[in-house]
Amino acid sequence: MKFQEQDFMEVLDGLKTLDSPGITKISFSTKYLISCAADVIIQSLNSFGTNRLAIFFTGGKDSTVLLYILLASLIYFNKTSSLIESSIPIVYIDRGQQKFEEEQIFTTQLANEFESIIVESKIGVFLGVRASDSNKTAQTSEVQKQTIKFIEESETQEGWPQSVRIMPLLNWDYSNIWEFLLGFGFNYTSLGLRTNTLPNPYLRKTKRQVIDKLEKLKQQQQIPQIADIENSDKHIITIRVIQILETIASSFSTGDEASLDEFVYLPAYALDDGSHERDVRMT
Repeated sequence: MKFQEQDFMEVLDGLKTLDSPGITKISFSTKYLISCAADVIIQSLNSFGTNRLAIFFTGGKDSTVLLYILLASLIYFNKTSSLIESSIPIVYIDRGQQKFEEEQIFTTQLANEFESIIVESKIGVFLGVRASDSNKTAQTSEVQKQTIKFIEESETQEGWPQSVRIMPLLNWDYSNIWEFLLGFGFNYTSLGLRTNTLPNPYLRKTKRQVIDKLEKLKQQQQIPQIADIENSDKHIITIRVIQILETIASSFSTGDEASLDEFVYLPAYALDDGSHERDVRMT
């Protein structure tokens, strides 16, 4: 089966939620990464068949992105393949009462749509893992991205079936993940465990800093090189950040200089440096 990027993108775009903000243009760089991820998934579908594949879902933003791309890939695969139409199970580890209520509702809805299966032979497991998540390296160079292994054998404990790790998002970064979620209007709430999650300190800003950041971003939007959506993979994120900053700034009391030193927290996609995305967990 020959992968047709444009046809796949139409399938993916058709999955966006009804409350989508209407920002559907995705930069070339993220489109390329989406196509690469879909290619890895479709290659795996051809190699393993759907009866020997599963997706490990954590409820996090990376596995949410993977879930949507996998769903679109499966729809695309079923439409273009001569094989019998089928589905892929989700593997989710329930962490009990440590979960936030929003995560419980989200995962319960997903669980109602998928059935469990028993697997005895070698299986391929889709993981929403990025190279920056690795303990070996915090950053991934362009050379590393070009030589990255999306599919690799994985050691399992005795008594468990052999598995192959399939990692379609391995060459993605923080901004690509958020551009995908915001650009297609997919719902996502960023939450960890109630027992070990704190607000990210890098998202804690004074009201004065919010106003300054808003003015700076607005000025950048006037520069053609920065405002070019087809060449900037952060453009959609910038648009959404400007929107939320305007909303926050509009709630400030005018003429109250002292209140400008009060703190507020920005949403996760407003993080300036993606390397600080994990700085919300207590050790």
